[in-house]
Order: sequence, then structure tokens, then C-alpha cells
Amino acid sequence: MILNVEASPITSGLTGLELLEKVPGITVDKNSETIKLKGKSGVLVMIDDRQTYLSEEQLAAFLKTLKSDDIEKIEVITNPSARYDAAGATGIINIKTKKGKNFGTNYILDLGLGYSSYKEQGNFPKNSQGITMSTKKEKFALYANVSRNYNTWFNTQNENQRLLGESQELDETRINKGLNKGANGNWNAKVGLDYDLSKNTVVGITALAAISDNNMTRTTDQLSQTSSLTQQINMIRNQIGENRNYTFNTHLKQTFDTSGTSLNVDFDMIFNRDYNNSLFKTTTIANENQTLVNNQIIAPSNTHTFVLKSDFIKNLSKKVKLETGFKTSFSSSDKDFDDNFRDNGALVNSFFRFKENINAGYVMLNSELTKKLNLQLGLRGEQTNTLGEDRLGNQISKQNYFNLFPTVSLNQKVTKDYTVSLGYSRRINRPWANNFNTFKRFYSPFQYFEGNPNILPSLNNSISLTHTFKDAFSFSFSFVNVDQFASDVYDVDTTYIPGKRLVRESFENIKGKVNWWSFDVSLPFNVTKWWNVNINIWSGINVYNYQRADAVVNVSQPYGGTYIQQTFTLTKTLTAELSGFVTSGETWGFETGNRRVISILVSRNLSGIRKEPSNYLLMTRLT
Repeated sequence: MILNVEASPITSGLTGLELLEKVPGITVDKNSETIKLKGKSGVLVMIDDRQTYLSEEQLAAFLKTLKSDDIEKIEVITNPSARYDAAGATGIINIKTKKGKNFGTNYILDLGLGYSSYKEQGNFPKNSQGITMSTKKEKFALYANVSRNYNTWFNTQNENQRLLGESQELDETRINKGLNKGANGNWNAKVGLDYDLSKNTVVGITALAAISDNNMTRTTDQLSQTSSLTQQINMIRNQIGENRNYTFNTHLKQTFDTSGTSLNVDFDMIFNRDYNNSLFKTTTIANENQTLVNNQIIAPSNTHTFVLKSDFIKNLSKKVKLETGFKTSFSSSDKDFDDNFRDNGALVNSFFRFKENINAGYVMLNSELTKKLNLQLGLRGEQTNTLGEDRLGNQISKQNYFNLFPTVSLNQKVTKDYTVSLGYSRRINRPWANNFNTFKRFYSPFQYFEGNPNILPSLNNSISLTHTFKDAFSFSFSFVNVDQFASDVYDVDTTYIPGKRLVRESFENIKGKVNWWSFDVSLPFNVTKWWNVNINIWSGINVYNYQRADAVVNVSQPYGGTYIQQTFTLTKTLTAELSGFVTSGETWGFETGNRRVISILVSRNLSGIRKEPSNYLLMTRLT
């Protein structure tokens, strides 16, 4: 599925992260900023066919630096071929940025202003500026862009926790109410050059810098009740965050003959730096006794990644095409965590270095069996090596594993206007570096995260069947079976700080059955010559049957969503668009949650499951 950003007036003036919310089937969690496809995590986001190698937090910061006016289109690939990385268990989102296409020199200057006002929360302005230059001659093409955007935002969160004792009886209830307000200032600069060394040889270089500065104030009120104690906690967190991302790419395309034989080689260097400085002020009232604690958390991280990739394409005959290639990547990430309790001078420090090397190779055959029947077979192999170390170089985690990822696609053109496609693919969802970090990291006085050095990647086996009519209307059925399903898990910790019940969050592989059934419909049509409608519907059933200690999940939960887009051609130079979407809740691991129009409601039940938030959005724009 392709979203043509240039052709949609409603997509103008947004950040890249906001733009993704307009793509049918994609949702962005407002609190964690996790990107999900049809309610499921594990999406691989690519920029111009290249993997970003960023964590979820880093990716969200990077996408905020992109302006929608600099994006040409967004591709959603739910059944990728062996050419693509096997990462992204639930699919791939490929964001294509604009490049100069027309001969000559062209300049584009854009300015944007926005403003929102809420009776209870106040005013939230936004603005953006950008300039683009492109020059295309006979032998070279040069593209350069600089843009800035500034926006302010808020969201609210209500969280209910039920803490159970060893006998599974309710020991404590906690009600958390949160309000987050922030401002983001983002810069993005890109320059690219392609040069024709000869008729058959093209070389190029691309450099990109993305800078994001984020300020946030988070207020959290917690009411805790046990049989003998009522406690109120108020926490104010002021955070200053910085993200710096620099990407450099060199590429070569060599064409050997007129039949389509070609070689593509890419080398990427990616450098990313994060810095977060948070000041906490926590007031606790228990049995009419009041205490005040001030502390500071400083969490910098540095990541560098190097990637070499090569793809070779050859037409073996008029009906058979061979494609093969290899890819090797190396990434190293250093993460510091300093928790400074200023009132008593205590300093808790942790350091985690995570190294990851992935070596991959693939081969793919595309064959036209008959005039109406096409077969594509692919096999990809990936060797993964990871190592986690502390500051002294002591080993915390280590993994080495090899996986094969077959893909099959069969396309039958039944009639002139009717096509049937059957596909199978196997994909992987690898844990992030933080999931291996065993140091306890507190971001509130009542909850901490602790990694798991033994966490394994989850593997998805997908089968899909798609019916397409007139190259426009499509109906798709799919089934996904998940092995080694990995999920956030929660425990009550009463020993780390004597006398306190802490919520411990970690990451584990869940043993049991996890199956996803889905049905998708795409219905574009013209009501009149000036009124175009596009309806996308997705629905399905998630089947979970697994157990962790005494917590049992055995559900078959339906889910669904609808996206409706209407475009009106008012005059030759004036168009308008009206679009909106609604999605239901969805199961994920041991958590439950629901989202509403203005506020966000998230309920985490330590003995229950999770329903992904429901979303409602309606936007209008006139250009």
C-alpha cells in the first residue's frame, strides 16, 4: 500500500511522526511514541529503502525532524520479499523523501503556522520553515534541503494498577493520573549528489543531519490504598532532552547490459547521540506525614553503526529474473544512567555497552510461469551476534544464532480485472539493547525497568491471500503464528527497598500459543468527477493462550479499524480533503489500555492482559 503524500492536501504541515498517523492501519502510541501496524509492535521503519538502526525513542525523535512537505510517499509492505531485512516481524514502513526530478534548477520555500487552544490545558502553537534546492543536468543531480519545525503538545494518562500477593489476593490498588506538556524544536538538513561516471555507471553520496531538542514537564499523582495505609504521591518531572543523528551514504549503480543486469552497492555510516537530563520533585503524604525528595537522572547514550550492502540483478531469460546479494552491519551502543539523589548525596550509576553484528545473504527467483501466473521464491539467511558488557568489560549477555527466512509469492491473473495473490514469509523481531540491560533504571519512585540477558527474538510465520479487482479494490486475508513471543512483564518487588512495594517491569519470552487472524479491505471510488472516496477497513481476531506464574491469558479478541479519506476538486487550483479514522482496542502481552478522543486511558493489570488503545481522529485542511 502506498500513500501518495504529494497528492494529499491534508498531509501538509506535519512532522514525519504525525504523518504516519494518517496512513491507514498505522497508529502511534501518544505516551511511548511506539509505531504500530494494525495494533502490533515490531515494525521496521526505513528511510529511502535504508534501515535507520534506531531504537523506538531515537526513531520518534528523528521522525519529528522530518517535514511532511519533504516526503514524497510512504510504502507499507506487509509481506516483504527476501531482498528486505528479516527484521520487522509485523511489516515494513518505507518513507520515501523527495528528490529533484526536473531538469534545471528549482527552489521551494515553505512556511507553516498552526495553533491549538484547549480550555483546560491552554494554548499550543506550532510553526515550520524550509527551503529546498535541486539541480539536474545531463550528468549529475544535486539535491539540498534545510528545514525547521517547532511544536508544543500535551497528553494525559490515567493508569490503574492492582498489586496481588502470593495467594493472588488483592494487596494494594494504585490510581495514577498524569499530565505531560512539552515543546520540540527540530532541525533537518540533507544534501545528495548523483553523478554519471559513464552511460552505465552512477555514483552518489548523501549526508543527513537531524537535530532534536525536547523539553517536557510531567506531573503524576498517585493514590495508593492498602488495608492499613492510604498514601498520596505527587511527582513533578522536568526533562531536557537532546537527540543528534548523522547519516552518511555512498552508493554505486553499475548497469552491465540492456537486458537489466545491474549491481548496486551501498555503504552507510550512522551516528546517534542522546542526552536526557531529568529533575524530579516527589512529595509523599502517608498517615499525615509528609516527605519531600529531590533527585536527578542523567541518561546519555552514543551509538554508531556501519552497514555494507550489495544487490545483483540478472535476467536469466525473458521470463526468469535472478536477484542475489549480501549485507553486513555492525552496531555499538554505550548507555549511561546516573541517578543522583541530591538530598542525601547518593549516586547510583550504571553503564551498558551493547554490540550487535548481523551478516545476511539472500537469493530470489522471479519467474513468469505462464502469461497469467507469476511465481517468486526467496531465501534469506541471517547470522546474529550480540554482546552486552558493563563498564569494566565484564560480559552481561551474549548470543549467537542463525535463522533462515523463506518467502513465497504466487500471483494469478484470473481475468483482465481480477488477480489473486498467495504469499508466505518468515520474519524476526529482535529485542532492543535496553531489553538486555540488567541494571535497574528508575523513572518514578514506584516503578523500575530491569532487562533480561536471556531474552530471545520472536519469529513470525505469515500466510496471506489477496484478491484484487481492477488494480484498485483489494480484499486480503492473513494468518500469523508467533514463536517465542516476547512481551513486557510485571512483578511486585518487596525486597529491593524494604517496606515498599515496587513495580518491576522486564521483558520475557512467553510460552504458549499466539496467533493473529486478519482481514483487510481497500475500496477507492469516485462518487462524482470532483468527489473521490477511499475507504480502508482492517479487522481480525487475536488468539492468545499462555501463562506466566499464576497469570493466565486465554483470549480470542476481535479488533478492527476504519480509515475514510474524501478528496474534493473544487476548481482547477483548489482542492480540499476530509479524512478520519477509528480503531478498536487490541490485546498485547500482559497489559490493557484504551484511548479516547481527548484523554488517554491506560490500565495495566499485573494479572491481566493488554488491549491496545482505541483511537479517534478527524482532520480537515484546505489548500
